Amino acid sequence: MEKENYYKEVTLVNKKLSQDSKVTACPCQRKGCEWHGNCKACVSQHTYMGSHVPVCQQLTSKNIIRAIASKMGIELKDKPETPPEYRYYSKEKYERDCAAMAPEKPEDKVNIPPKKIHLSVEDLMNKSMEELLADLAATVEMEIKKD
Repeated sequence: MEKENYYKEVTLVNKKLSQDSKVTACPCQRKGCEWHGNCKACVSQHTYMGSHVPVCQQLTSKNIIRAIASKMGIELKDKPETPPEYRYYSKEKYERDCAAMAPEKPEDKVNIPPKKIHLSVEDLMNKSMEELLADLAATVEMEIKKD
C-alpha cells in the first residue's frame, strides 16, 4: 500500500471512526465492571497484569482458539465468570471507602504487584501443543475441559 492510500484508507477512516459514538462506546458485556466505560484504564490494566485479554476483545480470538482446539480433538469451556455481585460490591465498597478516607484513596495503601513476565519464544517452544493451547485459552478466559 502506498503512503497516500494508507493515509486515505487507514488514517482518515480511523479518525472518522474515533469520532463516532457508536464505535467508541464501551462494548464490554460486563456492565457491572468498575472499569466499564473507561476503556483506556481497562486495557492498560489487562496489558500490565497479563492475565487475560479484555472481555470486549475476546470473541474473535475465542472462535479461532476453539477451532484450533477442535482440530486437536480438545474441547474447551469458558472459565467461570466472576459473579456480578462481586463487581457491584467492589464498586459500592470503593465509593464508601473513598468517602470515609478522603482525601486519601483506598488504593494509596495497596502495593502494585510486579508486571507479569511473558514467556519468551524459546520458553514457548519447549511446551507441548496442549500446554500452548491451554496458555492461549487462558488469555480469553477459557480452559481445557476435563472429563
